[in-house]
Amino acid sequence: MILETMSFKELEYYIINNNARIIDLRAPDAFLRSHIEGAENIPFYQLERQMCRFCKKELIIFYCDRGNNSLLACRDFNRCGFYTKAVIGIFSEYRGKYLMG
Repeated sequence: MILETMSFKELEYYIINNNARIIDLRAPDAFLRSHIEGAENIPFYQLERQMCRFCKKELIIFYCDRGNNSLLACRDFNRCGFYTKAVIGIFSEYRGKYLMG
């Protein structure tokens, strides 16, 4: 299984085109302080219980603080037949125009 990854800068393409479901895996307080425009907050520890809320036909993009949880979520969802990508990199270093908060 090959996991697809991207940078936060590459994520901007999906934000602009609104053709993916973007999931912020960080804790709710971190999400409230700042997050990517259009992202949903589902903390990593709650993700498995939320899997039924996703459609296997949609692209799901995960991001977190450093990329570790994003890769784990991508792997777990891929094993269940979902189409996913993981954003790798350090969230706090993203300075793009799609940063909210």
